[in-house]
Amino acid sequence: GSKPLKIVTTIFPEYDWVREILGDKADHAEVTMLLDNGVDLHSYQPTADDIIKISDCDLFIYVGGESDGWVEDALEEATNKDMQVINLLDVLGEQVKEEEVVEGMEAEEEESEDEDEPEYDEHVWLSLKNAQALCVTLADALCAIDPDNKNTYIANAAAYRDKLAALDADYKLSLIHISEPTRHI
Repeated sequence: GSKPLKIVTTIFPEYDWVREILGDKADHAEVTMLLDNGVDLHSYQPTADDIIKISDCDLFIYVGGESDGWVEDALEEATNKDMQVINLLDVLGEQVKEEEVVEGMEAEEEESEDEDEPEYDEHVWLSLKNAQALCVTLADALCAIDPDNKNTYIANAAAYRDKLAALDADYKLSLIHISEPTRHI
């Protein structure tokens, strides 16, 4: 058949979402994850091999924000002009920032002034609501690069959103504790 889809993701949650939305079409895709679990986004530098993978992939997914400064350089090398690029922070836009403001106010109103940067950017995928929004965007991108399987991607994304929506409060709580100090809820 046709050549496999080439999809490059920077971190595991993106990789995981892509696999969920591809579903049984995953056999027809090469999905790469650039950062091994535990590698800090801030210190990551792509290898020459990573740059090559990015340059001719069909879909590239990254977090955005301060930690992904190298991405612009990598994308300038891109040889595939039809590449779809998803920047998670761009997709979520104001939603992320607004959530951070509210959460910050609840926690300590004055203390966080001296932080250089808000911390929201690295934890976008920890919000189930954000994950749902991102999955819709991913499905759209997959439909754009592989219209033949459009219905599958839309159905898988819908099923995955339902699964995310059904995750119970315990799961949400456990995620909050990973990324933030404990607060009384």
